[in-house]
Amino acid sequence: MNYKKLTKSLIAQLREARYQLENYDASLQRQSDISYETERRLTNKLNLLREEQAREKEEQEYQEWQRKDTLKDLERAKEWGNKYDEERCLERLRRF
Repeated sequence: MNYKKLTKSLIAQLREARYQLENYDASLQRQSDISYETERRLTNKLNLLREEQAREKEEQEYQEWQRKDTLKDLERAKEWGNKYDEERCLERLRRF
């Protein structure tokens, strides 16, 4: 048996295995980086959507408050018989 050839063959196989492991490790690192970046982007998008939803809710609450306030002003204007304020309140209500 030729030990020199066997040794060279084993060394070549070890080098090939190490090369494949390095490639596999690099591939795993790239996938990990891509996953991390995707998670970061999705988290940012989720936060933006939550902020937008909160702003929309706040805007709706504000508009509802304005509408109720306008209705109170309209009732008050009717009680006092103030036609000018009534018209103004009705015009504001039409905008909602």
